[in-house]
Amino acid sequence: MNKIKFEHGGGDGLEFGTFNTEKTSIFTDEYRFNREGVWKMATRQTTPNTKTIYDDNTPTGKTSTAALQYVKQADDFYDIIAQDDEQCTTKDIIKTAYAMNGGKDRHTKITNKGAIEIATNPTYTIAIEEAPAEPATATAISTISAKIAALDSVAAGDVFNEGDFTALPVASTVYTNGTQYFSFTEVAAPSIKIESGAELKLGGILDFGSSFNFGETDNGVEFQYKLTKKNAEKDCGIVKVVGVNNHATNNLTVEGVTIAPGQTGTIAQCSMLDIIKLVNYMKTNNQGPWAGTNS
Repeated sequence: MNKIKFEHGGGDGLEFGTFNTEKTSIFTDEYRFNREGVWKMATRQTTPNTKTIYDDNTPTGKTSTAALQYVKQADDFYDIIAQDDEQCTTKDIIKTAYAMNGGKDRHTKITNKGAIEIATNPTYTIAIEEAPAEPATATAISTISAKIAALDSVAAGDVFNEGDFTALPVASTVYTNGTQYFSFTEVAAPSIKIESGAELKLGGILDFGSSFNFGETDNGVEFQYKLTKKNAEKDCGIVKVVGVNNHATNNLTVEGVTIAPGQTGTIAQCSMLDIIKLVNYMKTNNQGPWAGTNS
């Protein structure tokens, strides 16, 4: 099999470029591509080679690379490009990757449990400090970060995140690596914004964590009550209070409902339609908070 190789030392050093019909391997410290260069997907079509095939020392069980030839396309190349295939520029690829994983303050990854995680996080920026009057009062950086302590030096503006520390830095505390003195300034995690000019559809089980803000819902919040194609009525506005028992041995009892250890169960539920009907009834009849008013 023909191979093209690039090596340091006139062929006796480190090989940094290798090309053959099976693999393309380039191993350098930096890669540069035309910013507006378009990336396209290609396939190729083969046909039996009509030329005489010479012995090319093909390994047993392998097809000779000279047994087939590619079919040339109208543009005088062998690549078959589907014009309706997705394509993008180098800029598109790098900007997308940078947005997802290009900074210490955000990441996209697969968690240990197999979930896709997109998150932002606070970072900590270094500020170089003057040596304190009593150097011994500075805190050794090794007490909170073996990673930073292993660095030869740090520079003003260096950015670290929670993963770089065993304990987070304390504000206004001066740290030292033995030769330098520095402090950390916390930078809040950036926001994540998802906007749609039309419908934004989320499926599955939604877990909003600590809080959920509807924002400016100018047209209200809608719950569906629908008639299915099979002529069945379906209430899609059920509100539930769910008990989650994470204790190993004790039961969780709320309003007479007992949830066993390690279990989750519904404590109470009702329809949003019932809540709205009740509120409108009480307002119309001046009951509850509306007693004595002309609602």
